[in-house]
Amino acid sequence: KNNRIYLFLSRGNVAGLVNAAHRNGLQVELRSSYKAGSEATNLEEFRTSAKEYVAELAKFAEKYNVYRIVPFGEIDNHLFNFPNQITEVSQELLLEARKHYNGRVGIGIAAPWRDSGYKFTGYDYMTVSVYTQKQTSVDAYFTSAPEINAKNVISGARKVADRSGIASLHIGETGVYNAGESHPGFETAIVSKEEEVEYY
Repeated sequence: KNNRIYLFLSRGNVAGLVNAAHRNGLQVELRSSYKAGSEATNLEEFRTSAKEYVAELAKFAEKYNVYRIVPFGEIDNHLFNFPNQITEVSQELLLEARKHYNGRVGIGIAAPWRDSGYKFTGYDYMTVSVYTQKQTSVDAYFTSAPEINAKNVISGARKVADRSGIASLHIGETGVYNAGESHPGFETAIVSKEEEVEYY
């Protein structure tokens, strides 16, 4: 019944999946996390690498008639060490994408509570990741006080989108999971399948 499908893809036969989607009357979004989990430590090296990456993704998207792309699903995480450079770098990446791709280009953020005043002017839409802190019930993910919960994350992202002149804000990633020891300050609830369905 839905005429669009949004795929989170990192490796594999991406072209085949895109073509299969199109044969079935679906539109495709390519959304990337670009070296997920890594943070830039050298800004100039990151700029060079990121521009090359965006150019490659944009050319692929143009060739296969992809509906829209999000080259950086969590740009604030990638530039965690350079928060004051997020606006400048994001604009450079947008220009690179526009050189090679005529579709819609989005930008994603992970942590609007770390907002350093960046703007994403010129992007067609924005996405936000919503992975919430451990709570006592699924309902609490939307109503509880801590800053990392769905309601506050979306509200914070809306402020960034408004400042950037972006009307469309989407949830790019969401989930109920246990981050474990790799993120000791960001432990989320382990829930049953039924509770996970309720969350979504």
